[in-house]
Amino acid sequence: MCRLHDQGRNHIWGYYVRNLARPLWLSRRGNQVDFLIGNPPWLAFSHMTSDMQAAFRTMSQRRDLWAGAELAPHQDLSALFVVRVCELYLRKGGQFAFVMPNTAIDREHYAGFRTGVYGGRSGVLSVSFSPSWDLRRIRPHFFPRAASVVFGARTDYAGADGSEESIPEPQGMPERTEVWTGRLRLDNAKWAAASEWLTRTPGLVRRTGQIERSPYSPFFTQGATLVPRMAFMVEVQASSPLGIPHGKVSVRSSRSVQEKKPWKHLPSLSAVVESEFVRPLINGENLFPFRVGEPSLAVVPCTREKLLDEHDIEEQAGLQQWWAQASCAWDANRSSSVRTLSESLDFQSKLTKQLPIPTLRVIYNTSGMHLCCSKLRNARAIIANGLYWAAMRSEDEASYLSGVLNAPITTELTRPLMSYGKDERHIHKHVWELPIPEFDPANANHQRIARLSTDCETLVAHFAIDTGLHFAASRRHIREYLKSTEAGRELDELVFEMIG
Repeated sequence: MCRLHDQGRNHIWGYYVRNLARPLWLSRRGNQVDFLIGNPPWLAFSHMTSDMQAAFRTMSQRRDLWAGAELAPHQDLSALFVVRVCELYLRKGGQFAFVMPNTAIDREHYAGFRTGVYGGRSGVLSVSFSPSWDLRRIRPHFFPRAASVVFGARTDYAGADGSEESIPEPQGMPERTEVWTGRLRLDNAKWAAASEWLTRTPGLVRRTGQIERSPYSPFFTQGATLVPRMAFMVEVQASSPLGIPHGKVSVRSSRSVQEKKPWKHLPSLSAVVESEFVRPLINGENLFPFRVGEPSLAVVPCTREKLLDEHDIEEQAGLQQWWAQASCAWDANRSSSVRTLSESLDFQSKLTKQLPIPTLRVIYNTSGMHLCCSKLRNARAIIANGLYWAAMRSEDEASYLSGVLNAPITTELTRPLMSYGKDERHIHKHVWELPIPEFDPANANHQRIARLSTDCETLVAHFAIDTGLHFAASRRHIREYLKSTEAGRELDELVFEMIG
């Protein structure tokens, strides 16, 4: 530093060294602070590097913050950051306030953070939380995701020699919260002006994972992940003048402007594939309330009963030609060396769970502003990961569930449970946190819901869908149409009486 200073080259290095030295000094016993206030990084687990993911998991597990592999994609760095900086820099009895994703106060993957005890009673840290602020109803949002503020105080201190002082009782995050609502009319408004536009009222947090779930929750599974698109999604192309052998079809990759790099720049694949492996694919764009539209097509190496292995694929000349091209493109361009194309296709067994294919299923959308559901009777169709599905035991049960999920009141009741981005869009399995009972053929209300659902299905079957419109607009038009019918209104009223 002296040489750099003498040479006039110190520039940022003094700042750099201070940023290394200050945290070390503040972490020493006796130097901790009375207050910590900040906005920690909201870095999602899925956006971390593989080394950072490994370190994050290890540190989170030690502090009982890890929510498990299934919820890992939803976790982010913010909770671990708050716990770690309190460990290092906050004195016993010191207070903290941090701006957090709104999920911190009510989502299942933050349950460990809300306990206030990290690493067990004799572990790394315990805190006493105070009521939070719920900022999700302020418009516009401050960040790409809705926010909250969490408050608390440190209730223990581990000495440098490993000994522990008396530990007061920690306090988990209360369900009491302060709900902020209103619309900010200016960016960066001063508090004197902003406070006039905002309302603050006492409220209670409704937490996922602590609510009695519908018995249908474990039966619904997300569809398969068919990426990259050019390796699976296809369109039929014209045959050569010599024709095509019976039982085969000429296909090429179906492209989209929404494809990501590097796949969008790769050439399309083409082959003459056995018809059995060119399957209907049902995704969000094909789904409407009480109706499934024209499916897409995809090359999927499976029969109705099982997923084919490499040896099975080699025995199908057309499929083998396509799969060889797709695998070559995958191996040359994939970002991870962990999974083969087959392993990626069946990630978390989301394809093999669909086999053998049931004759009657109920499907609904993974995300969106409104729940959208339909029966699916196509026994060849594969369901993509934009949808959830479950096999049904009877036509009446399928009608009952389709009616319940399409009722506008179900969306309204699910919305407070949904994960927040700019708005509530992530439905996933949050709908099953509503008290939706199992279908009972002897229950008159259940039977009436099923009959009304069948009536709505008949009405929608005759509704003219404009193929030139975006699918979301068509869904909206169908919802508005059903709202104008007696069957649609009565269905919504019955569902409200049952679960409202």
